[in-house]
Amino acid sequence: MHLDVPTLMTAGALVAALSGTMLLVVRHQYRDTGAVPWWAAANLILALGMLVLAVDGTERRLVASPLMFLAINPALILIGAWRFDGRPAPFLLAGFGAGLPLILAALGVFSMHTPEGSRALHLVQLSVGVVFYLSAAGSLVLHRADPLRARLPLAILCTLHAVALSLTGTDRFAGPPGNMERWGDLYGVIHLEALVFLVGSTLFLVAAMRERSEHRHRHAAHTDELTRLLNRRGFVGLAGRMLERARVDGTSCTAIVFDLDAFKAMNDAHGHAFGDRALRLFADTASAVLRPQDLIGRIGGEEFAVLLPGSDIEAGRAVGDRVREAYAEASRGLGRGAIVGTLSGGVAALED
Repeated sequence: MHLDVPTLMTAGALVAALSGTMLLVVRHQYRDTGAVPWWAAANLILALGMLVLAVDGTERRLVASPLMFLAINPALILIGAWRFDGRPAPFLLAGFGAGLPLILAALGVFSMHTPEGSRALHLVQLSVGVVFYLSAAGSLVLHRADPLRARLPLAILCTLHAVALSLTGTDRFAGPPGNMERWGDLYGVIHLEALVFLVGSTLFLVAAMRERSEHRHRHAAHTDELTRLLNRRGFVGLAGRMLERARVDGTSCTAIVFDLDAFKAMNDAHGHAFGDRALRLFADTASAVLRPQDLIGRIGGEEFAVLLPGSDIEAGRAVGDRVREAYAEASRGLGRGAIVGTLSGGVAALED
């Protein structure tokens, strides 16, 4: 069955529109991923450009050209990739890149009224798109705010799409879009890749949103909301695995339990807000003293536990003293007599 360019473009526009609409619908369930609105807008803009190309593929006026719509698509993808990890969106870079062909035409660098000038502007648009897709892929892989399995396939799809886009800048594609005989089978391959990118990037972006939501829910279930330390459930789970590893490896491990002195009296005298400040102060102070591999959690109202892998009983006592002294010094800034400036604690060790 023979499919001409308008038919393929219309089908592509439908897929792009459905992909963008799907992202907007899913956005209501996962509002904490900033990439979604931009990625959805990119797909919808692409759908509009492909529809215009299907209706009038030989249009050469730059402002009305479907290529202008196709140039905006990679700019929005780039913004979405940066917003995926909460980074500030590169609006100036994206806007300049998308509008570069129009700027060059306005400055008279290339004429949109000649085949050579129109071709040159087309190549500029393609080059900017390739750079933006590759930059989006790099952002997804290099700037990882959280570990998500969907990142890599999403970045791979952006990279492959950049490669496919670069192929449309070859001499084989120099003719008008309606010249199917000149493009041959390569056009069908590139069009198929575009459809795979649209569907695949949408599915993997949805998977990343779901994965991130599940990760944050698991994190919230194991984190104390006030101090941002592990709660009792989270600490016991991780500590159990660390102790088991220490037993298998034959290494020492030390545990310390801290209790803030006179905490109830402080709450009664100065209010719960003051007590919350004392708890947060201890959490911050102790975390600053401990090593990155040490484990700390809030296991009760004013009770905290610390696990020191690879430390013996003497090292545990030394760490406990440093935490106690640091908290006593820091608590002077609480004011109101600093009645919570002392700690009680105990140290126990699993020796190798």
